[in-house]
Amino acid sequence: MKNFGTLREKLRRTTLKLSEVRDIIGCRVVVLNQNEDQDLVVRRITESIQAEKFKIIDRRINSNHGYRAVHIELRIDRIRLEIQVRTAIQDLWASTSEAFGELVGRGVRYGKEIELERFSARERILVLQIETGLASASNKIGVAFGKNYAQDSTETREIHNELNVINSLIANTDWGLQS
Repeated sequence: MKNFGTLREKLRRTTLKLSEVRDIIGCRVVVLNQNEDQDLVVRRITESIQAEKFKIIDRRINSNHGYRAVHIELRIDRIRLEIQVRTAIQDLWASTSEAFGELVGRGVRYGKEIELERFSARERILVLQIETGLASASNKIGVAFGKNYAQDSTETREIHNELNVINSLIANTDWGLQS
Protein backbone atom coordinates (compact mmCIF):
# COMPACT_ATOMS: atom_id res chain seq x y z
CA MET A 1 0.00 0.00 0.00
CA LYS A 2 1.34 3.42 -0.94
CA ASN A 3 2.09 5.52 2.13
CA PHE A 4 0.56 8.97 2.63
CA GLY A 5 3.75 10.90 1.86
CA THR A 6 4.38 9.03 -1.39
CA LEU A 7 0.75 9.43 -2.41
CA ARG A 8 0.80 13.18 -1.68
CA GLU A 9 4.02 13.49 -3.68
CA LYS A 10 2.46 11.68 -6.64
CA LEU A 11 -0.64 13.89 -6.60
CA ARG A 12 1.54 17.02 -6.56
CA ARG A 13 3.83 15.72 -9.31
CA THR A 14 1.02 14.71 -11.69
CA THR A 15 -2.39 15.94 -12.79
CA LEU A 16 -4.10 12.85 -11.35
CA LYS A 17 -7.02 13.06 -8.94
CA LEU A 18 -7.01 10.68 -5.98
CA SER A 19 -9.73 8.57 -7.63
CA GLU A 20 -7.48 8.13 -10.69
CA VAL A 21 -4.39 6.81 -8.87
CA ARG A 22 -3.98 3.17 -9.88
CA ASP A 23 -1.28 2.01 -7.53
CA ILE A 24 -2.45 2.89 -4.03
CA ILE A 25 -2.93 -0.83 -3.40
CA GLY A 26 -0.76 -3.35 -5.12
CA CYS A 27 1.82 -6.06 -5.00
CA ARG A 28 5.01 -7.03 -6.74
CA VAL A 29 5.99 -10.39 -8.15
CA VAL A 30 9.68 -10.97 -8.90
CA VAL A 31 10.58 -13.77 -11.32
CA LEU A 32 13.88 -15.12 -12.62
CA ASN A 33 15.58 -13.11 -15.36
CA GLN A 34 13.89 -14.81 -18.23
CA ASN A 35 11.33 -13.01 -20.34
CA GLU A 36 9.33 -16.20 -20.80
CA ASP A 37 8.94 -16.47 -17.01
CA GLN A 38 7.77 -12.87 -16.79
CA ASP A 39 5.36 -13.35 -19.70
CA LEU A 40 4.05 -16.60 -18.20
CA VAL A 41 3.39 -14.99 -14.80
CA VAL A 42 1.59 -12.05 -16.43
CA ARG A 43 -0.51 -14.43 -18.54
CA ARG A 44 -1.42 -16.61 -15.53
CA ILE A 45 -2.37 -13.60 -13.43
CA THR A 46 -4.57 -12.10 -16.15
CA GLU A 47 -6.21 -15.45 -16.84
CA SER A 48 -7.01 -16.02 -13.17
CA ILE A 49 -8.21 -12.59 -12.06
CA GLN A 50 -11.88 -11.84 -12.06
CA ALA A 51 -11.75 -8.10 -12.42
CA GLU A 52 -14.23 -5.71 -13.98
CA LYS A 53 -11.43 -4.76 -16.34
CA PHE A 54 -7.66 -4.80 -16.47
CA LYS A 55 -4.90 -3.21 -18.48
CA ILE A 56 -1.35 -4.43 -19.11
CA ILE A 57 1.39 -1.80 -19.29
CA ASP A 58 4.65 -3.23 -20.56
CA ARG A 59 7.61 -1.00 -19.69
CA ARG A 60 10.31 -3.51 -20.57
CA ILE A 61 11.31 -1.86 -23.86
CA ASN A 62 10.10 1.72 -23.40
CA SER A 63 11.15 2.47 -19.85
CA ASN A 64 9.78 5.13 -17.56
CA HIS A 65 12.94 7.10 -16.59
CA GLY A 66 14.86 3.83 -16.65
CA TYR A 67 12.28 1.80 -14.76
CA ARG A 68 11.30 -1.47 -16.47
CA ALA A 69 8.57 -3.97 -15.54
CA VAL A 70 5.14 -5.18 -16.58
CA HIS A 71 2.21 -3.66 -14.69
CA ILE A 72 -1.25 -5.12 -14.55
CA GLU A 73 -3.77 -2.48 -13.55
CA LEU A 74 -7.14 -3.81 -12.52
CA ARG A 75 -10.35 -2.90 -10.83
CA ILE A 76 -12.24 -5.17 -8.46
CA ASP A 77 -15.42 -3.92 -6.79
CA ARG A 78 -14.53 -0.33 -7.82
CA ILE A 79 -11.13 -0.59 -6.15
CA ARG A 80 -8.08 0.08 -8.32
CA LEU A 81 -5.11 -2.25 -7.83
CA GLU A 82 -1.78 -2.77 -9.48
CA ILE A 83 0.37 -5.87 -9.81
CA GLN A 84 3.99 -5.32 -10.86
CA VAL A 85 5.81 -8.23 -12.44
CA ARG A 86 9.58 -7.76 -12.54
CA THR A 87 12.53 -9.94 -13.29
CA ALA A 88 15.22 -10.13 -10.60
CA ILE A 89 17.50 -7.79 -12.57
CA GLN A 90 14.66 -5.27 -13.11
CA ASP A 91 13.95 -5.43 -9.38
CA LEU A 92 17.61 -4.87 -8.50
CA TRP A 93 17.72 -1.85 -10.82
CA ALA A 94 14.52 -0.41 -9.28
CA SER A 95 15.78 -0.92 -5.72
CA THR A 96 19.09 0.71 -6.63
CA SER A 97 17.30 3.63 -8.27
CA GLU A 98 15.07 4.06 -5.20
CA ALA A 99 18.12 4.10 -2.91
CA PHE A 100 19.73 6.71 -5.17
CA GLY A 101 16.51 8.74 -5.10
CA GLU A 102 16.53 8.74 -1.31
CA LEU A 103 20.04 10.19 -1.45
CA VAL A 104 19.64 12.83 -4.17
CA GLY A 105 15.87 13.45 -4.05
CA ARG A 106 13.00 11.20 -5.06
CA GLY A 107 12.21 13.44 -8.03
CA VAL A 108 15.18 11.98 -9.90
CA ARG A 109 13.07 8.84 -10.40
CA TYR A 110 10.65 10.94 -12.46
CA GLY A 111 13.14 12.95 -14.50
CA LYS A 112 13.74 15.86 -12.12
CA GLU A 113 17.24 17.37 -12.21
CA ILE A 114 19.53 16.61 -9.28
CA GLU A 115 20.41 19.64 -7.15
CA LEU A 116 24.16 19.11 -7.35
CA GLU A 117 24.97 22.16 -5.22
CA ARG A 118 23.90 20.10 -2.17
CA PHE A 119 26.99 17.95 -2.63
CA SER A 120 30.72 18.51 -2.28
CA ALA A 121 32.86 18.45 -5.43
CA ARG A 122 33.88 14.81 -4.78
CA GLU A 123 30.27 13.80 -4.10
CA ARG A 124 29.08 15.49 -7.32
CA ILE A 125 31.43 13.29 -9.31
CA LEU A 126 30.04 10.18 -7.60
CA VAL A 127 26.43 11.34 -8.07
CA LEU A 128 26.99 11.87 -11.79
CA GLN A 129 28.77 8.51 -12.11
CA ILE A 130 25.89 6.75 -10.34
CA GLU A 131 23.32 8.54 -12.50
CA THR A 132 25.22 7.52 -15.65
CA GLY A 133 25.64 3.96 -14.38
CA LEU A 134 21.92 3.59 -13.66
CA ALA A 135 21.02 4.88 -17.13
CA SER A 136 23.53 2.51 -18.72
CA ALA A 137 22.27 -0.47 -16.71
CA SER A 138 18.65 0.30 -17.64
CA ASN A 139 19.57 0.46 -21.33
CA LYS A 140 21.39 -2.86 -21.04
CA ILE A 141 18.35 -4.40 -19.33
CA GLY A 142 16.25 -3.22 -22.28
CA VAL A 143 18.69 -4.83 -24.71
CA ALA A 144 18.74 -8.01 -22.60
CA PHE A 145 14.93 -8.14 -22.83
CA GLY A 146 15.07 -7.83 -26.59
CA LYS A 147 17.61 -10.64 -26.83
CA ASN A 148 15.98 -12.73 -24.07
CA TYR A 149 19.17 -13.32 -22.08
CA ALA A 150 18.97 -15.97 -19.38
CA GLN A 151 19.52 -15.12 -15.71
CA ASP A 152 22.99 -16.66 -15.75
CA SER A 153 24.12 -15.13 -19.04
CA THR A 154 27.34 -13.14 -19.15
CA GLU A 155 25.40 -9.99 -20.05
CA THR A 156 22.97 -10.35 -17.13
CA ARG A 157 25.83 -11.06 -14.69
CA GLU A 158 27.62 -7.91 -15.92
CA ILE A 159 24.51 -5.79 -15.31
CA HIS A 160 24.13 -7.37 -11.88
CA ASN A 161 27.76 -6.58 -11.05
CA GLU A 162 27.39 -2.96 -12.23
CA LEU A 163 24.34 -2.50 -10.01
CA ASN A 164 26.14 -4.05 -7.05
CA VAL A 165 28.98 -1.55 -7.51
CA ILE A 166 26.46 1.31 -7.62
CA ASN A 167 24.73 0.00 -4.48
CA SER A 168 28.11 -0.20 -2.76
CA LEU A 169 28.88 3.42 -3.70
CA ILE A 170 25.51 4.56 -2.36
CA ALA A 171 25.79 2.61 0.88
CA ASN A 172 29.49 2.97 1.66
CA THR A 173 30.21 6.59 0.83
CA ASP A 174 30.21 9.16 3.63
CA TRP A 175 27.99 11.61 1.82
CA GLY A 176 28.07 14.33 4.53
CA LEU A 177 25.49 16.37 2.65
CA GLN A 178 26.00 20.11 2.73
CA SER A 179 23.11 22.19 4.03
